[in-house]
Amino acid sequence: IVIKGKSLTIKRADGVTSAVLNANGKSRIFKVENGANLTLENLTLTGGKATGEGDAGCGGAIFARDANKIEIENCIITGNEAYTNGGGLNIEGTPTTITNCTFTGNTAKNGGGIYIIQASKGPVVTISGGTIGGTGPNEANKATGTDSDGNGGGIYVGERCFLKLQDSTGTDAQGVLIIGNQAAKGSGVYANNIDVSMKDRTRIAVNNDVYLDNTSRIKVFGALSNNPAARITVPDSDYYVGR
Repeated sequence: IVIKGKSLTIKRADGVTSAVLNANGKSRIFKVENGANLTLENLTLTGGKATGEGDAGCGGAIFARDANKIEIENCIITGNEAYTNGGGLNIEGTPTTITNCTFTGNTAKNGGGIYIIQASKGPVVTISGGTIGGTGPNEANKATGTDSDGNGGGIYVGERCFLKLQDSTGTDAQGVLIIGNQAAKGSGVYANNIDVSMKDRTRIAVNNDVYLDNTSRIKVFGALSNNPAARITVPDSDYYVGR
C-alpha cells in the first residue's frame, strides 16, 4: 500500500477481536512518503518482506521517508523481514509516535524491530509503553548482519535523530520494555550520534543493552522506576576513568 501526499487511517472494526494485514512474505506492507500521514490502530502487521538492494530492502512492514507523520497505537508488528534495515519499521525523516505496541520476531541486518535515521530532517520518534522483543520462542527481534552491520536488535537510531522512551497514558498506562532481542552491538538499542531519552518505567532488560556509539548519550528525565533501568555499552576506546 503506497501512500504519497495523502492521509490514511486503518483501524480494527468495532466488535471484531482481531484485524490482520498479512503480506505472506510477498512484499512490504506500507510505503509512506512525501508528506503523507498514516495512522494505524488495533492491527497486526505480519509477513512483510522487503528484498533487494537500496530502498527495496528496507522496512519489512513499513518504509517511511519524509512523511508528515506516522501514528501507531495498540498494534502488533510481528514476523516481518528486511534484507537490509528495519525488519519491522524503517523510519527516515518522519516524526513517529508508537503507543502500547508489541514488536516480536522481526529481522534485518540492522534494526531488527525498528530502524530510524534522518532524511530531509532528523525526526523525533516517541515510543510510549509497549514491548519490543520477548523471551519466548521466536519473540526476539534480531539484527542479523555481520562486520559493520548487526546493530540494534530491538532499535537502531542514528544520524541526529531523537528517540524518546516513556510511559503511555490513560487507564492502561505502561512503561516501555525492551527485552530478549539479539544483535552484535546494541541488542536492545544501538544509538549512533543521537540522544536517547528515558522516562518513567522504561526498562531495557539486563539481557539487552544500549550501545552508545559516536558521542551518543542517554538523557534521563526524572526518577526511573526500575533498578536497574538499563545496561549501557560504549566502544572500547570510550571506556576511561571518570566516565
